[in-house]
Amino acid sequence: MLHWLFTLLVLFHGLAHLVYTALAQGWVPVAQGQENWTGTSWLLASRLDESGTRTAGAIVFALLALSFVISAIGIAFRLPLATSWLVNSSILSSGALFLFWDGSFQSLSEKGIVGLAINVFLLTLIFVFKFPAI
Repeated sequence: MLHWLFTLLVLFHGLAHLVYTALAQGWVPVAQGQENWTGTSWLLASRLDESGTRTAGAIVFALLALSFVISAIGIAFRLPLATSWLVNSSILSSGALFLFWDGSFQSLSEKGIVGLAINVFLLTLIFVFKFPAI
């Protein structure tokens, strides 16, 4: 049972990355309460304009969603490389959140701090508690 709950956590965490893809591409309007998601990057601002940053962010977050889905499938079927995929996905996701962060500490919950916490939680489960055992 715990194995399947963990699989669903990884799957839904991965699919949540598609929210940032959709927001970056303007496929969904920014909802009330998410006005602080600017789609700009503190690190890329000098290299890319807002459109370029949004396009890059959309691609990166879509690929991360795919990577987490692959991880979830691997975990579900207890494939040997599932844990490696999940570790890489979590680390890359954390890096992407840092890269595409706008540099403001205001409304961090809308800028990926919850996703970062989930990534840390997943990595802690893997490295400290050796879960999931595949």
